[in-house]
Amino acid sequence: MVVVGGCASGKGGCSASTGWRSKENVVCNRTSFEDLSAKGIVGKMAGGNFMHRVMSYLVNEIVVNGLANSPAFQRFAVRTSKRMEEAATIAAQKKKEIAEKVKELSEEFESRRGH
Repeated sequence: MVVVGGCASGKGGCSASTGWRSKENVVCNRTSFEDLSAKGIVGKMAGGNFMHRVMSYLVNEIVVNGLANSPAFQRFAVRTSKRMEEAATIAAQKKKEIAEKVKELSEEFESRRGH
């Protein structure tokens, strides 16, 4: 039996999310949701996942509200935004200048090559 593309059938086409069985009754080498559920692992993972989501939400709310009400952070955000816009403008100008130089050099090269 050769394992190719993550599927023991050697034909590839293995679906990581479903863990299906092929017509030859060869099992994908990835663990399926049903296998985890039968072992009681999904319930444990879901409980931890829920607590993680609640904590993440609470921390996110505290941080966002704290930053939204901070005049210092708002000044920082405005200054950063202006600097990013200036940098984008300068980059666009430099890109245009470089494109013109490359075009000039290319034309000069072609004119010398023709002689």
